Amino acid sequence: MSNQKQLWILRHAQAEKGSDDLARPLSALGCEQAQRAAAALRHSGPVYDTILCSTAVRTWQTAMYVGREGPVLPGGIVVSESAYEASAGRLFELLKERDNILLVGHNPGVSELVGFLCGQGSMALGCAAFVGLTWEGELGASAAQVIAQWEPPSAG
Repeated sequence: MSNQKQLWILRHAQAEKGSDDLARPLSALGCEQAQRAAAALRHSGPVYDTILCSTAVRTWQTAMYVGREGPVLPGGIVVSESAYEASAGRLFELLKERDNILLVGHNPGVSELVGFLCGQGSMALGCAAFVGLTWEGELGASAAQVIAQWEPPSAG
C-alpha cells in the first residue's frame, strides 16, 4: 500500500510597492494572478487540508483566494510569523512534521525549498507560481518528486 504524501508550494502573487513590506497588499495584477493560481491549483487535484502562510498581507491574501477555490480545509489557514521571508531551512523545519499542506510563501525561501526537496539546488518560482510535490516515508533532501507545476501567463 502506498503512503504517498503531498506538499504544495505557492509563491504569493504580485504585491503593491511600499515601504512597509509586511503590509503590502496584492496589486490588481496580483489579485488576478491569485485567482488564476487558485483555479489552476484546483484543476491539478491537490491533496491538502491546511494552508500555511506568513504574516505578510500578500501571502494571506493569496491564501484566501486559494482557500475560496479549494477543498474544505479541516486545518484552515494557519498564519505563521516564522514563515515570513524564511530560508529554505526554516521552511523545512516548519513543514517536516506535516504532510498534505499548501505553503504560501516568499522567495528565495520557497524556490530554494523546492530545489532542496527535489535535489535540484533551486527551482525559480515567479509570483503566483506553484509546484506540487509527492514523497513516501520521511521528507528530506532529494526525497520529493514534482507532480504538478504552474505559473501564470506573462503580463503584456
